[in-house]
Amino acid sequence: MMEKEFTKWYDKLEFLRHLYGLTQEEIALKIGVSHTTYGRWERGQHRPIPVYQEKIADVLKTPRKDIFELGE
Repeated sequence: MMEKEFTKWYDKLEFLRHLYGLTQEEIALKIGVSHTTYGRWERGQHRPIPVYQEKIADVLKTPRKDIFELGE
């Protein structure tokens, strides 16, 4: 199976959330932020600070660098 290619970190973030069947509200609750804040991250309006990057990576079972070290 071919892996999907991403150029933007926030596109991969959205893809992984859908892959795990989570809503923005559910992942926001799991990591301790508002769904509004999480939505801004997923739209690429803001980038989460490293502590939240790690929490997101844990929930999505994906290494932090594999999500957040893509382009803006």
